[in-house]
Amino acid sequence: MGDQRAACQRREVLPGLVRGFEHIKQDESRHIAYGLLALQNLLEAEPALWDFYNDTLNELLNHALGVIPEALVSRL
Repeated sequence: MGDQRAACQRREVLPGLVRGFEHIKQDESRHIAYGLLALQNLLEAEPALWDFYNDTLNELLNHALGVIPEALVSRL
């Protein structure tokens, strides 16, 4: 999404599409912020969940790191 937005901005074309991308980015940022707040509140209320939370993040980290090189290679 960022590549398309940047290309449109550089070429000064499709300003509505650029604004749409910006709105999507803002919206996704709000989703992430809310999710982090919900996790923080849950973990404060139920400290016993820390081990489960930590194990889950460590498991997902491996998947996330597997995607990052693919995304970087596709940009070359």
